[in-house]
Amino acid sequence: MIYLAVLAVIIGIGIGIIPVQKYENLKDGRLVKTVTIGKISIHFRLSSILWFTIFLILLLFGGLRYGVGTDFFSYTELFEQVSYQPAAYLFHTSRFSYMEWGYIFLNVVVSLLSKNPQAIMLVTSGIIAILFLYRIRKSSPFYPFSLYLFFTYFIWAFNGIRQGIAMAIAFFAYEYAKQKKWIKCAVLILTAALFHKTVLIMFLLYLVCQLTYPVYIYIVAIAGSAVTLLFQKPISYFLIKAFYPIYLEEQYASLNIFGKFSEVQFIVSFGALLIAIRYYKKWKDSKQIFVFNLTLVLFICNTFFFWIPFWDRLQVYFNCLYALLIPQLITQESNKKIRFLIYLFIWGLLLTFFIIPPLAFHQESMINYYSSILFLN
Repeated sequence: MIYLAVLAVIIGIGIGIIPVQKYENLKDGRLVKTVTIGKISIHFRLSSILWFTIFLILLLFGGLRYGVGTDFFSYTELFEQVSYQPAAYLFHTSRFSYMEWGYIFLNVVVSLLSKNPQAIMLVTSGIIAILFLYRIRKSSPFYPFSLYLFFTYFIWAFNGIRQGIAMAIAFFAYEYAKQKKWIKCAVLILTAALFHKTVLIMFLLYLVCQLTYPVYIYIVAIAGSAVTLLFQKPISYFLIKAFYPIYLEEQYASLNIFGKFSEVQFIVSFGALLIAIRYYKKWKDSKQIFVFNLTLVLFICNTFFFWIPFWDRLQVYFNCLYALLIPQLITQESNKKIRFLIYLFIWGLLLTFFIIPPLAFHQESMINYYSSILFLN
């Protein structure tokens, strides 16, 4: 239940930020304090303090965990070994050579500051939290919902630290892709690939979603994607042979590497698509077709490509974007009552089927019981 308690606190602070920021935007500057030290003036905003509080909660919650996450002890073992032989690990002369260079380098840097394995948990949790929170603060029209959805992916990163960092960087790059700032977007995605190579698919996704297509292309894309369901086996074999040939060996025969269809993800992605279609003209006229295309692509992925090998590793990149997409889509609805009902429906759906079960009952597919280094004997 501690997961739900932390989630509730974060959402509560997110709700409080909204009226605070409105007051801060008043001409008289209420809730903004300035402290002058010599020639330096520092502005303190209550909203910034609230955002920092959320960051601090996430930093401590993720950074002080112990034994939480499927690869927790593998990562602490790596850090301990790196701290004794940084040069060897920096040049990949170790049994952890399969790990991307960016994560190895991060361990080397952190080990120079502290030999305590908990340090790498604090740093990685901080990186993931600050990238997500910054983008939510700058790009989300409704903070509580974005924080609500983001928290599930922050927890998911306990199981995949390297990919969690890559996911956070790709999420941060969202606004640059939306604004067609391709150099900044490319640099960020390439940086993310230093932590997990699978994130490279996000640059292609962002690029495809910025193009304008005639209506028949959308129809062909949906129909063509549906047809792939008939050829799951040969396509899966090709992808495994091309990217993960080791899993064709006999010892991995019993390992289930294929994704499963998620009714909840389908409902959410289909609902988001319906909203996007309803306001398609607005998106097209305002040259924000990126939002519509991205919503359509995510629907196609969740509906027709769930069977792809290691889909669980790819879908986190896609579905975490709903933390920004859904509020941006719903904002197009001028009727406040309808907006409220839409949020209520999505919130209830996710809470009932996607958030409460794994966080409260600790299903193996999500996360295990929370334990902190503070409470160890």
